[in-house]
Amino acid sequence: MSIDFLVSVRCFTYNQSAYIKDALNGFVVQQTNFPFVVLVVDDASTDGEQEVIRKFMAEEFELSDTSFAYETETEYAYIQYAQHKTNKSCFMVAMFLKENHYSQKKKKFPYLAEWRDGVKYEAICEGDDYWINPLKLQKQVDFLESNPEYSICFHSANVQNVESIQYSIQCEHIENRDYSASELFENWIAPTASFLYKKEALNIKMNNRFRSLNGDIILLLKCAKIGKLRGFADCMSVYRVQNGGVTYDKSMKKTRYERYPEHYLFIKDNFSDVVKIDLINKFLSDYYLIRAKECSFSVRTLTDLCMFAFVYPKNIYLKLCKLFKLLLGGEKKN
Repeated sequence: MSIDFLVSVRCFTYNQSAYIKDALNGFVVQQTNFPFVVLVVDDASTDGEQEVIRKFMAEEFELSDTSFAYETETEYAYIQYAQHKTNKSCFMVAMFLKENHYSQKKKKFPYLAEWRDGVKYEAICEGDDYWINPLKLQKQVDFLESNPEYSICFHSANVQNVESIQYSIQCEHIENRDYSASELFENWIAPTASFLYKKEALNIKMNNRFRSLNGDIILLLKCAKIGKLRGFADCMSVYRVQNGGVTYDKSMKKTRYERYPEHYLFIKDNFSDVVKIDLINKFLSDYYLIRAKECSFSVRTLTDLCMFAFVYPKNIYLKLCKLFKLLLGGEKKN
């Protein structure tokens, strides 16, 4: 039986046996008027997490319903797929990878195409975070369906600091308003487990130099390319801070902004919004195109502008390329 899912929920997890059940419970209690699929991918955990997920699947899902549920083994994973016993809108794929893909830099997304490619929206929740409001998905889908000019919405989250670790995210007081991409970069407030976004945003291409940034910021900037960004004050998830979490690394104590000062200072000093076109148009006026060598913008600044070129309209991008060549002496001035 083929199901047309409106939303896919991505949960990549590794060695979160102590916390994964909270995440799973947060998924299955979601009350929606549309079908959604949860994609739980365990990256070859060694702490017993796979057993926790298997037990949850056996207790909560109709594994014996052969009309669409199945269990299979591939060369890369053991896979279970089923519908929840009581929440008929909820379907889950549990994928137990045989080898750790993160350490080998192998992609997991191709394995999920069967359930993920056709969805309109995607949510994310890592294995140590969890949702606490059963209407989270419904509220966010209702907003995006009613406001097509928006590409993503996110919400407040409680912080659960398991081991009294210093952290930088301030996600407990998000307001009911629009946010700019630059504001979200400067003030790390949007927890990944709160995202619901149009999946088409993932198709946006970006400059390779930009890949050094964290994945959540890359995603927000991609969403900024195709629509507006909306925050909700409702607290609907928990952001758990602990030593085993992806966001915390004992060997990397610097904040994101300390690790990426060029990106941060460029956005902060030059734009109130990454796609603030009026400033770019002024910068790219005919005066500057003709007298580029005397203008106040350095080659370094222009290089940074080009690094962010994937968020600009095509006509702006082409002018940037022309000015870049002019500054470097690659074109003759008229």
